[in-house]
Amino acid sequence: MTQFGRVLATFRGVTPCALPWVADLTYWHSAHVRLGDIPERWADKEGFRLMHRELGVGALCDYGCTGYRQVDGGAVTVRQDARNGVTTTTLATPVGSITCRHQFLPRSQCSAHLDYYVKAVEDLAVVRYVAEQRRYEPDFDASCGLTESEKTRDAWNGWGPMVTLPPRSPLSALFTEWAGVETTCYLLADDRVEVEKTMRALAEAQDRALAVLAESPAEMIEFPDNLSAENHASFFDRYMRPHYQPRVEMLHSAGKFVGAHLDGTLRGLLNRMPETGMDFIESVTPAPVGDVPLCELRALVPGDFILIGGIPGASFSPPWTWPQLEAHVRELLRHHAGTPFILGTADQVPPDGNIEWVRRIAELLED
Repeated sequence: MTQFGRVLATFRGVTPCALPWVADLTYWHSAHVRLGDIPERWADKEGFRLMHRELGVGALCDYGCTGYRQVDGGAVTVRQDARNGVTTTTLATPVGSITCRHQFLPRSQCSAHLDYYVKAVEDLAVVRYVAEQRRYEPDFDASCGLTESEKTRDAWNGWGPMVTLPPRSPLSALFTEWAGVETTCYLLADDRVEVEKTMRALAEAQDRALAVLAESPAEMIEFPDNLSAENHASFFDRYMRPHYQPRVEMLHSAGKFVGAHLDGTLRGLLNRMPETGMDFIESVTPAPVGDVPLCELRALVPGDFILIGGIPGASFSPPWTWPQLEAHVRELLRHHAGTPFILGTADQVPPDGNIEWVRRIAELLED
C-alpha cells in the first residue's frame, strides 16, 4: 500500500497495513537549494517529489499548494525595498498606507518580522480595504505545481493526497500577517468594534477563496492557521468555533476532508477543535517540544478524530541523536498504532536536520 493509500485509508476509517508517514520537507529543501548543497537530482520541483520517494515518506502534497490565484483589485499599490537583508513592504491604498519589515536570518535560512503592518487602530481601515477588494480565481494546476497534462495526485505517484490551503482565518491572519499577537490583543481591548469589523472583512475574503477550493480536485482542505493554545485558546468560543463551523460544513458538503494546522501548544485548544466539525488536526507537536506527552494525546480528542504529526521538527537536529528519535517513534507506535493517527513532522524538518533520519523512520515503520 502506498503512503497515499495509507493516508486515505485512515481518513476512511480503515486501519492501514502500517502507520502512514508524511513529512513537510519544504523548509529543509528550500534552504539547501538556496545554500547550493542539495543533490542535483532533488533540486527542482520534480526533484522535490523524487526526494520523498527516495526517502520513503509521503507528503500532504504539496505543502503550500493554494489552488487559487489571488487578485488584488481596487487601487492597491505594493512597493518593496530590500536592503541589507531587510525587506520593507508598503501597501498604499486610497484610505492610507501601511508598512511592515522582514529580516532574513542566514543561520536559520528564514525570515522574521521586525514589525507588522498594523501599529494603530487607524491602520485597520487599510486592512479592510485590501480584504474587501481581494478576489480569488481557480488556479489549481499552476499553484500546485501541476501541468495541464497531469491530474491531481498523479504527479506524486501515490505519495500523498492533494491538500489545498485557503487564506488564514481572521484571528490567525491578524496574529501572523497583519498585526502580531501583542498588538491584536491590545486592539481588542481598546477598540473591539474596529477589530471585529476587520475580522468580518477578512472572513468574507476567505469565503471567496473557499468557494474556489470547494470546486477543486483536492481531497483535503487545511486551514493554515498556525494555531497554538497559548495564543488562541482564550478566543475559541468568541472567534474560532463560530468562524470554523459553517465553513467546515460547507466544505464537507463539497466532499472534502477538513482540518487545521496546529503546530504550537496543545493543552486547552486541541480538545476543543473537534467542536468545529473538522476531521483532523495537522502538525500535532507533543512533548518534549510541545506541552502534552505522547501517551495523553488520544485522550484529548474523540476516538475517530485524526491526528497528524507526533514528531517535533526539532528532533531531527542536534542535540537529538538517532537512538533518542527512534525511542520517540517507538513510544508513539505503542500508544497510537491502530488508531486514526498519521505520523508526521511537526511541523517541518529544519535546515540543520538530518534528512537521512526521515528514511530511517520509514524503514522502522515498515519493519
